[in-house]
Amino acid sequence: MVDRGVRKDINLLWFLGATARSALRYPPGAMSFAFRVTLNQIRFTTVHALPILVLVSVLIAVPMLLSVRPIAAGLGVSDVVDRILIVLFVQELGTIIPALLVVARSGTAVAAELATARITGERDALEALGVDTLQYYVLPRMVAFAVSVAAMALFFNAAVLGAMAFSRAQSGDFSSFLTLLESSISAADVWLIVFKGAFFGAGVAALCSMEGIEAGDNPIYIPIAVSRGTMQAFLWVFGASAVFASIRYLW
Repeated sequence: MVDRGVRKDINLLWFLGATARSALRYPPGAMSFAFRVTLNQIRFTTVHALPILVLVSVLIAVPMLLSVRPIAAGLGVSDVVDRILIVLFVQELGTIIPALLVVARSGTAVAAELATARITGERDALEALGVDTLQYYVLPRMVAFAVSVAAMALFFNAAVLGAMAFSRAQSGDFSSFLTLLESSISAADVWLIVFKGAFFGAGVAALCSMEGIEAGDNPIYIPIAVSRGTMQAFLWVFGASAVFASIRYLW
């Protein structure tokens, strides 16, 4: 067996193409199994991560409201600053932060799990039985990560905007904030959050899965696969976000 640790046989385009072919050939009889795996991954990635996501949203919203808002109010530019913050979170940070949380929490776990499956011979055993390991390992996780990041992005944006609304309500300026929110966010922005979240999540799952599947045959390659998968996933999130921002600017 070739030691994949030397990294000479990995081709991202080949991996993505093979995954797409496996998706097109997915056997109908395996759909119920894939559905269960996907739901379990969503439960781990989204439901179990909600306390952390709430904590992160609080840790971001509270300093922002305690530092930026008083300065803006003192300068008489509260509406301008709030509009900037709304656009910043809805269009950028509100998707990036949940995606990075998924990378740190679930992407690392997937890379380690699949690297272990390779080292223990589980992957070879499945292939000997005629199982497409991309269908078994990768596709359910790509779907689960896509759904999870999209849902977490919506939740995170709602939590931050809710904190901003609460702050404005405390100062008796809630109605003007609602007007500002309505003029700053459209239905297209909400759909963009969902699409970007799904796109980020699917890419994170693909990269972390690829590193896990293509790990070497020695246990020392497990942390290497986790490290490589994590770094590639981080770069994917920031790179894809930059592409979306460029497209929106040019559009």
